[in-house]
Amino acid sequence: MSVIRLLAKLFRNYLLATVYVSLWFDTSYAGSMIISSTARNVLSSSELPPLLSATATGSERFFAVGKMRGTAGSTGWECTATLVASNATPKSDQPALIITADHCARDASMIGSNDVVIDMPVSPNYFFIPAYFYDNVRDHYRYSINRIVYSSMKGADIGLLQLDVTYGELRSRGIKPAVLKNFETSDVDIDLVHIPEGFFPDHYLRHSICSSQPPVAVFESDFPIRPELPWFWPKARANDCIGVSGGSSGSPVFTKGSNRVIGVLSTTTAAEYSGCGYARPCEITGSGLISRPEGVYTNAVDGILAALRADNTLDLSKLDPGTGVRLLRTGSWSTRSEVLESDGQLRPAKWNLRIEDSYEFVRYKTGAASSIQCERSEGYGEAVKVVNQPLTGLAVDNSEGVQAICVIGKRYGQPDWPYPHYATVQLRQIDNTAPVQVPKISTFDSGTEWQVGTSVRLNENIKSYFKYGVLDATDCHSQSGYSLFSQEMTITKTHNVRYCTFATDEAGNPSPIVSADLFIK
Repeated sequence: MSVIRLLAKLFRNYLLATVYVSLWFDTSYAGSMIISSTARNVLSSSELPPLLSATATGSERFFAVGKMRGTAGSTGWECTATLVASNATPKSDQPALIITADHCARDASMIGSNDVVIDMPVSPNYFFIPAYFYDNVRDHYRYSINRIVYSSMKGADIGLLQLDVTYGELRSRGIKPAVLKNFETSDVDIDLVHIPEGFFPDHYLRHSICSSQPPVAVFESDFPIRPELPWFWPKARANDCIGVSGGSSGSPVFTKGSNRVIGVLSTTTAAEYSGCGYARPCEITGSGLISRPEGVYTNAVDGILAALRADNTLDLSKLDPGTGVRLLRTGSWSTRSEVLESDGQLRPAKWNLRIEDSYEFVRYKTGAASSIQCERSEGYGEAVKVVNQPLTGLAVDNSEGVQAICVIGKRYGQPDWPYPHYATVQLRQIDNTAPVQVPKISTFDSGTEWQVGTSVRLNENIKSYFKYGVLDATDCHSQSGYSLFSQEMTITKTHNVRYCTFATDEAGNPSPIVSADLFIK
């Protein structure tokens, strides 16, 4: 994920973008494991897991794992994916299936938190190369991916895709599918097989031996955040796998020493950012948010496994159909507990969610995101009419933390309510805590002018504001005169200048003010 995020954009494109953006900003906005190429592109040799050899004893169980590439227009990305089946010997004439992360199956910058894709063709430039070892390059065969069978970021970052090749053809090349298995409580010791990419050599299959943690609610976002975000995975699992970087997205989690796939890698924490949100997945607990340094998160394959029939076809009736209530948010997902409204009055924060007009009734429940169970019918209220838009003015619990709302709806003429298991889920954060980080002021003296700018470090700071004026007449602590910073300022040297700036977080809480005094020499 941090999601996502692990979506690997083409490495050379990332490199060019990073060089350009780094000329000014503290960090480039190309660090989300879900949105772009890597959260951590520079790994030391001690952080890299060992390369796997195609000829090593036991390596055949990883022949099903390989490199996947997807495209959307001029954008491309690379991930890890795995050939899978409901059993070890699927029919030879069946089209082969691979499993990966949802954000690898499609352009993550367009994926909402409740999106579901079923049976969708993909561009001709999607492909999969199994058995992607460093020492069998001559045996790297590229197979086209022709469609997404099922893929969703809703509840779990998982995608199942179909290849334009059969299991029999792959078997003739020594490539046999891995078999899916439920992620059990006892599955603590795991193998992660992945293709990390970054500023290091040998972008081939590597093997991380790790320990997995119990399920925990996790969220991650994009920047700038879109109304349909953040992404929310209520049963993600953290682990201590090393060497996870761009390209590791979608990699399989095996029970240690087996060929049973129990999970798919989604995202990791980017060290160059701070806080929670973009490139920074955070755990939602009853005592607050937890950001694990270099945290790595996976999602179980249980949902796909439950729908995978013995004949290796997918029973879509056992999966979310993607027809849930569409909610449109106004404003940011993060807010202070009281909001200044247009009449100048402070009032409790609201959910600010508009319901799609095609629904006649909805039922909903709210609660702490760390513990809410949308799939359980308990707690849902009575049916309310959509025409009254009951969620726009619905007050949010004013306790600091992350709340969730679960919504099910009934369309006009629809006789029955849908299963709560497929409820639409949105998060709302109450944040009254001011950021500690302050923006960084950069200055350059060109002789007759100063070039002055402000940079911020996501996610604790999102925006910065500035003003400047005559040194002795400018009071930085007066709120008047500040403007949103958007580009470097050129200030002519006619007098000594005081430059003032502060930043705000997603909820609008202001950081301390910092300043720089510029003197004509």
